[in-house]
Amino acid sequence: MLDLEKEIPDVDEDGYLVSKRDSDATVCLDLIKQIKSTAGQVPENPAAEEFADSIVEKALSFQETIERMGRASPKQVAALENMLYGLEKWVR
Repeated sequence: MLDLEKEIPDVDEDGYLVSKRDSDATVCLDLIKQIKSTAGQVPENPAAEEFADSIVEKALSFQETIERMGRASPKQVAALENMLYGLEKWVR
């Protein structure tokens, strides 16, 4: 499985506080934290683990972009919500 321990910093690499970001970015970063946490709860099943790894990988890609740009789009919020929902279905 991917490393789920990477923390989202309170300050990004440019020194901007997370709280200074737009509200969609803040929502996205919170969703990414939830995705990483939920991915660690999927059952020990190759298909579930592969799915979780792919979702975390995509979420981390979103995280890098959001941290670099300091903002996120409503479509990114929706995509992350769908990713989290998909992971939650495996955990239930």
